[in-house]
Amino acid sequence: MKNKFGNKKELDLQEKEREKFLEWLETARDKDDELFKLFSNSMVIVFESIKDSPMKQSLQALLNLLWRMNSIKLGIFDECENDNMITAKALYIIMMEHWIKANYIFARLTSEKTDTVGQEYNTFCSFDEDVKYGNSLKWLLEILSSQESKKDPWDLLIKHRADLGKYSKEEIKKKSQQFNYREMVAYLLKNVTYAKNSFIEMIIPEYSELSSYIHGGPNGMSEMVSLSKYRFKEYKGMIRFTFNIHKINTFTSYSAFAQFSNKDFWHIVVAIKATPWIE
Repeated sequence: MKNKFGNKKELDLQEKEREKFLEWLETARDKDDELFKLFSNSMVIVFESIKDSPMKQSLQALLNLLWRMNSIKLGIFDECENDNMITAKALYIIMMEHWIKANYIFARLTSEKTDTVGQEYNTFCSFDEDVKYGNSLKWLLEILSSQESKKDPWDLLIKHRADLGKYSKEEIKKKSQQFNYREMVAYLLKNVTYAKNSFIEMIIPEYSELSSYIHGGPNGMSEMVSLSKYRFKEYKGMIRFTFNIHKINTFTSYSAFAQFSNKDFWHIVVAIKATPWIE
């Protein structure tokens, strides 16, 4: 007997694959809980170490990205469990972008040993986001043939950002663009030894393929159809990669917290490293 989802034998096989996947997922969640317990139980000392550190802005950026990556990771776990490929893939690419940004900030912080990267992240990323929002309004006003469309969002924002008055427009653009995905990946591959032959190289083609899921491209739908019979294997791969890069990011972030503060919690760094990987 066959319906639009396949014949009974195929459906039974997929149900067995789903049951095996859910058992595996429970084990994965146990490992994730072990890592999160170290993370959550150490928040007080982390906050104290950041507050007193000369690298405050960089360390705060790493912590913020770490919290957000944890939430994204949990979303990926849940959407894979719910058999929702599109949402899981959309969160997957967001996870990659956060991980690259955290790697970039960590690499520059440990190389330069100044708070410059954190200061630039907070100043120029914020301004760049405001300019993009302003440009979207300008574009809308142009469509509506409004006189307001003649105003440049850049000039309007500069008036309200005294901290940027010492920079030229070209300097601000250059410093903002260094936090773009391509520029960060290029920096890591050029300047960081561990970036080569690592997860960072692996995600470059993956990132390009995933963009079709985000932007509604036809390849996203084609891939979904081709993966339908093997989707639980795909979910395992996504969860494994997501957790493992999150573990790496937790380890490197805590290494930075310990290195650039007067708090002694290298024992937490060692404990994070000792937590099991998802295989």
